[in-house]
Amino acid sequence: VDSASGITLRNAFDGKELRVLSGAECAKEGCLMFSADHARLLSVSEHGSGYAVRVWNTADGEMVGRFDAGSNERIQTFAISPDGMRIAAGTKSGRIIVWDAATKQLVSPAASQEGLPVGTGSISAAVFVPNGREVLLAGGGIVALWSVADGSAVRTISGLGGSVSAFAISPDGRTAAWSLSMHGNLALCDIGTGETRSLVIGTGIVGGAHSTPPTVNAIAWHPDGKLIATNSAKSEISLWNP
Repeated sequence: VDSASGITLRNAFDGKELRVLSGAECAKEGCLMFSADHARLLSVSEHGSGYAVRVWNTADGEMVGRFDAGSNERIQTFAISPDGMRIAAGTKSGRIIVWDAATKQLVSPAASQEGLPVGTGSISAAVFVPNGREVLLAGGGIVALWSVADGSAVRTISGLGGSVSAFAISPDGRTAAWSLSMHGNLALCDIGTGETRSLVIGTGIVGGAHSTPPTVNAIAWHPDGKLIATNSAKSEISLWNP
């Protein structure tokens, strides 16, 4: 990402430049995301008094959509549904906004122009479950499963003891993995029952032990759901057996 030229797409294998998305910018760290089919790239930009999610065609570098969060709404996190039909953004004010990717309209009847009220403080993470009908959110020491259709909370898990620094959901949509910024432990949660268990950073298949577990800043599931990869603030990648 270059503030002057835009966002550069490169071949992941040889690093060669593919194309530059002119005019694209990132308003915050971690503001880029590919759609599941890699045909679209999403970015977050700041404009005037608010933020917007922009959607780019990776084949030709053209911007094909812009989704404004509203005046004075700062986007903290965002997600796109597996089928590419929904885009969600979590804001600093604690709202989750969900748009129809094709019509660019808010999709929930419970939503106002400001989005869906969540009531958990700043939204730090958001991810669609594979069926695309719910969004899993984290904010204010709470993880919540929210219905896109009516904006209701399907399940809420509170008392986490800190803010979520990283967040991911298993390919089958049954298990959520997250880590808290204050202690770096990896927690797994059964989305259906809300039951959670913790794995201490340093006991993974790859990675050394730490007297003080480092903060985890990224989590990813293997497509078969049998491994979890974490990246810590100490630039260490660990693999876990969930």
